[in-house]
Amino acid sequence: LILPSNITVIGKKMFADFNFSGTLVIPKNITIIEEQAFYNSTFESILFEKGSNLKEIKFQAFYNCSIEEISLPNTLEYIGVEAFRNSYIRKIVISSENLKIDSMAFYYCQFLREVYINGEFENWMSYEFVDDMSTPMSYADTIYGLNENNEYCVVTEIVIQDTITSIGNYQFKK
Repeated sequence: LILPSNITVIGKKMFADFNFSGTLVIPKNITIIEEQAFYNSTFESILFEKGSNLKEIKFQAFYNCSIEEISLPNTLEYIGVEAFRNSYIRKIVISSENLKIDSMAFYYCQFLREVYINGEFENWMSYEFVDDMSTPMSYADTIYGLNENNEYCVVTEIVIQDTITSIGNYQFKK
């Protein structure tokens, strides 16, 4: 599914209960994915166009979706209540510098196994997780981070730098 490049908002329940194979391509001009936009829909993956301007994923936008993997754009500022609840995500890449993840955003994402943090762990420390079911760490088996060669590797140790003055709630809650 390829959406037209001139739209800026994917509306409420726009593709609810929609089934298709392949990749959902979200144009770079989209800034908001409204409530239940893809509620109970089926697709393999989501691709955000290069230069994405996405700021918000609202309430239950991808509730109960069969998404294999998703790489969230670095412009994302807010993931709403139950945004990915009950979805079948196996792999997620998070790269925002400033992100609020609301209550139960990843609740019951029982198939989530890999969380990739694309960027500095300092950013992760500043994310605002509203509760213990808003962090993707609750289900993940493995966390990946970027090494000095800008390649993903399994995080086996986290060293908190002296520059970190506070760590938010639920950052690494399993």
